[in-house]
Amino acid sequence: MLTYLGLIVGLVLIVYAVLSYTGSSLLASVPVLVRKGDNLWLAGIVLVGIAALLGWVGLVLGADLRLWRIILALVGLVLAIVAWVMRPNASPNP
Repeated sequence: MLTYLGLIVGLVLIVYAVLSYTGSSLLASVPVLVRKGDNLWLAGIVLVGIAALLGWVGLVLGADLRLWRIILALVGLVLAIVAWVMRPNASPNP
């Protein structure tokens, strides 16, 4: 059950990152979510999303991907935190 939650969360994070990267009008109604041009933030979000997806992939393939999930999640969190610290008061739309 938890792996399917990881699948959903991972897909949502990756779709958010792609929509934000392209500047989609779907996110324009919530300006806080738009981080177009903030590639460090989006890379961090994508890595966390991939780490969440790897739980489901490991279940399907019967592989132990915990180490890779931990590494990707930590790198993704570090990237997202660095991007957040470097740009705390900037407007969401560059």
